Amino acid sequence: MTTRIDRDFSSRGVRCAGTLYLPDGVLRPPVIVMGHGFGAERSWGLPLFVERFSEAGFASFLFDYRGFGDSDGEPRRVVSPRRHIQDFETAVEHVRLFAEIDPNRLVLWGTSLGGGHALTMASRGVRCAAVIAHVPHVDAMASLTGDAIGPVQLLKLSAAGVRDAFRAATLRDPYYVAALGRPDEIAIMNTEDAWEGFLTLLPPGAPFDNRCAARIALTFPFYRPIRHVSKITVPTLLVGAIQDSLIPIEAARKAVGLIPNGQLVELDCSHFAPYSGDWFNKSVAAQLTFLSDALALPPPT
Repeated sequence: MTTRIDRDFSSRGVRCAGTLYLPDGVLRPPVIVMGHGFGAERSWGLPLFVERFSEAGFASFLFDYRGFGDSDGEPRRVVSPRRHIQDFETAVEHVRLFAEIDPNRLVLWGTSLGGGHALTMASRGVRCAAVIAHVPHVDAMASLTGDAIGPVQLLKLSAAGVRDAFRAATLRDPYYVAALGRPDEIAIMNTEDAWEGFLTLLPPGAPFDNRCAARIALTFPFYRPIRHVSKITVPTLLVGAIQDSLIPIEAARKAVGLIPNGQLVELDCSHFAPYSGDWFNKSVAAQLTFLSDALALPPPT
């Protein structure tokens, strides 16, 4: 059984929705602070991980970035690594104050774009016991030069980004583009497997606002966590997908080679497959084994 407690917090003066999940019968458990990926909300796919972590005796903390999900913040759906990392770091400091958990066994956990955030935070020295980066974004240039985006789409998204940046500078509402699209559509994510894969994260009947502020097209190319991962000192696990059309596996392989205490588990699947089903089970099993070693816990049963 798991006890759920709402624990909102303030990031840069804006209320962020947060939820603490406690495994019943475990005194001051380790805690995993979990950051989601591009344009996602905490209820999309992450509760499955929480359930498995709870069964293994871990507390988990889920939160929504400013302008997403149940969090406050205007304008809505502005994807910004800088802002997301601010929220993530604030969430970590918030969790450290909880009497129910052990702050000395705090794990940074991020998936997709959030995986890049977790790696970036650890490289900056955010205090934690371990890091898990699940199908993580590690290098924007690897994605931009791979199959994830073509030159025509990049040009159109860049033009939309300039338009949105001008609107932001003049304090007007964002110019939005589609966050998710099919291969022949202009969207931030429009690879063959992205459409159906992303939608599998949504709970049944959940509304989906398929927009994001276009300004991310201008800042995303400069978001390269791989440049700093060599500074990470704690045990770090990357879970990569060999058939990932959004984040080339070669980027994860290169990144893990730079992390002094890093390891990579490779799954022969697409980007969204490890969020459910057999690939999810394999991913979680690898994560629990890693956590047992990293935190000196009994091996998972």
